[in-house]
Amino acid sequence: LAPRDTFALLGRVYEVPRDVWRERLDALVQAFALGPLIDRPVRQLSLGERMRCELAASLLHAPRVLFLDEPTIGLDVTAKAAIRELLHRRSTEDGTTLLLTSHDTGDIEQVCDRVVIIHRGRILLDVPVGELKRRYLRSRRITLVTASEHVELPSTPGVRLVSAVPHRTTVEIDATGTADTA
Repeated sequence: LAPRDTFALLGRVYEVPRDVWRERLDALVQAFALGPLIDRPVRQLSLGERMRCELAASLLHAPRVLFLDEPTIGLDVTAKAAIRELLHRRSTEDGTTLLLTSHDTGDIEQVCDRVVIIHRGRILLDVPVGELKRRYLRSRRITLVTASEHVELPSTPGVRLVSAVPHRTTVEIDATGTADTA
């Protein structure tokens, strides 16, 4: 099926009035840049294109709460950024509560306002994302992949060389002393 057919089916399943469905579909097609994809069979879409269609489908009936499990897994950097931005915008503009599970901290940082850490059914932590970062993020590791065989690092306080092999250098940055840890 093409995404348009799936969207039509979902509109009926959720009993969305036709005029409301059309308005929401138009807004989601525009927000998720689905115009060129909407009539192509899903089997011809890339993973990123399918994910955008699936997210649009999940928002079509305007849920008050949306559960997402690893929504950006397997996507390239560009697709991840687009999905994160769209989810954040839909949450902000539509008031949809997103409950997101992810091992990708980028998803959490860019989509969520709060972080809840649950272990064995017990809430261990429930704080705003910025507070979590301030309390627990002591350092960041960055790996530089370069065309140059070796990178000359400036002597900067709080920056430590972790490893260096040809074309790949990993550094650790002390996040406790940086101005932007929130």
